Amino acid sequence: MPTCDQDGSQPKSSSTPTAQVKAVPRGGAATGEGQTGPSAAELAGGTGLAAAGLVALAFAARKRRAGAAR
Repeated sequence: MPTCDQDGSQPKSSSTPTAQVKAVPRGGAATGEGQTGPSAAELAGGTGLAAAGLVALAFAARKRRAGAAR
């Protein structure tokens, strides 16, 4: 059902056409060739953080055992 203006007449269409804008990805993004996994730096950083966490846990456990033995 078409809508009407307040005076009952059909709405007037604008004479200036509106452009449809569409963003088109370029390069690897357009073809899906993006990076799919973690980089070597991310992997090394994550491994380093995990190792530091294990060292901290081992240190805390040793300190706790030493305190309990007294």
